[in-house]
Amino acid sequence: MASIYQYYMWQDSSANAHHSLPDNSAGPTATDSDTIDIHLHFHHLLEIHYPENTSIPLATTHISYPFPRNLFLSQDSRSAAVDALLSTIGASRDFIESVTPDVSSFAFDMVTLPCNSKVKVLTMGLAIFVVTPYDDRQEIDRALSEIMQENPRFEPASKSCIEGLKRVKLVGDSTMMEKCMICLEKEMVGQEVICLPCGHIFHGDCIVRWLETSHLCPLCRFSMNL
Repeated sequence: MASIYQYYMWQDSSANAHHSLPDNSAGPTATDSDTIDIHLHFHHLLEIHYPENTSIPLATTHISYPFPRNLFLSQDSRSAAVDALLSTIGASRDFIESVTPDVSSFAFDMVTLPCNSKVKVLTMGLAIFVVTPYDDRQEIDRALSEIMQENPRFEPASKSCIEGLKRVKLVGDSTMMEKCMICLEKEMVGQEVICLPCGHIFHGDCIVRWLETSHLCPLCRFSMNL
């Protein structure tokens, strides 16, 4: 199942306050040496739905990346910077390409806002949450499907072979065959059974259903299609 991405962005004004110049300072304050720090918060969870609902943390990252502020004045350079930043967390290309315009635009607005002109170091928060759903039932179904397609064991017996099997009523000491090894029911004496050419005995209905899926004896793998 595909991973689900969510992301949030904000300007951390509390952090910016520590890097601001006094309001009465004169002249332009934004220089080539001024920076925008992007604080990346990345969380990746594996969400298991079967056999019980539980979440397992796969990765958690908290890193600060400082960039020159003027880097975000050019569309190409800011897009390249955001792309490189998101690539460090192993995000999918589809997610990176879809979110890069939004993140780079938010950063551009921060560095060009007049109210940020006196802030030497801008701080931008970027939180990304990834949830990867996992359901064992889907994996089981997929594995069974592959086995059915690739394993010759699951080639059914021919219709004529199945119809040629003789059904008999099992009599005698119940210890001669404790149980049908397909349904695992112990009582077989007095019931209708089928004895395969290899000598193994099963309930009639049980072995017919089995042979409609596999041409091999479930115990010794004797081939019924020979």
